[in-house]
Amino acid sequence: MASLADSERISELSRMEDICRMDAETMALEKQLMDLKEQLRRVDEAHALKTKKFRELKKRMLHASVHLSCHRDIPANVPNDIEDQAEFEETLLDWVVDQSFELDRKVAVDEIAAVVVKLGYY
Repeated sequence: MASLADSERISELSRMEDICRMDAETMALEKQLMDLKEQLRRVDEAHALKTKKFRELKKRMLHASVHLSCHRDIPANVPNDIEDQAEFEETLLDWVVDQSFELDRKVAVDEIAAVVVKLGYY
């Protein structure tokens, strides 16, 4: 009879040890998950900041690349959809920056207007 009670007690202790071990593993995994969430948050913030800085840099490059002696407005039906608008801006900015580097001069507003028309946004 004593051996049955001892066996049950040993079995109970074994279950308690398993529960404690699983609790410790769960806590370690939860901590690891929290650390990963924090890393992801920092990466998202860094990406947003880099994207913002990249857009600002491209706009500065555009301003540095465009000759504004002519105050003619650029005819553009800029798309309302944010993704289309971003694509339009990127295409136009890329073209202006490429032209300014290739030609080693500022690009005239009339040239940009012609590209806008060519891209079909007029």
